[in-house]
Amino acid sequence: MTRALIPVLILSLILPGCLAEQKEVDVISFHPSGYEVKVYTPKENKKEGKEYLNALVEWKNKSNQSDPVKLIQKTSYTNNLPKTVQDYPAMLIQKNGETIELISGKTTRHDILEQIQHHMEQS
Repeated sequence: MTRALIPVLILSLILPGCLAEQKEVDVISFHPSGYEVKVYTPKENKKEGKEYLNALVEWKNKSNQSDPVKLIQKTSYTNNLPKTVQDYPAMLIQKNGETIELISGKTTRHDILEQIQHHMEQS
């Protein structure tokens, strides 16, 4: 019986160190004119994503989209997110399933807004 417990004990000590830590992330997405835009902010520190969210809301309020753009919010875990998103907060802009812009880390509302406008005006 002792022999059977030793492998279990060893695995219980080693396995948690091998698994990547999963963190909760707020995901806010919207789909303007054939694009998919997602903002990822750490759930434990929402202040970090404030500039991203402010830029998103400002663009939404200024845009002349023919259809109203709905913001969708959900919670996910870091292991369920695209592999390209490694740093938080982040904004991922995709068109036809292809990533055309990834902004991550600390940046200004102005710079984020500029990137959103740049891509949305090209459509």
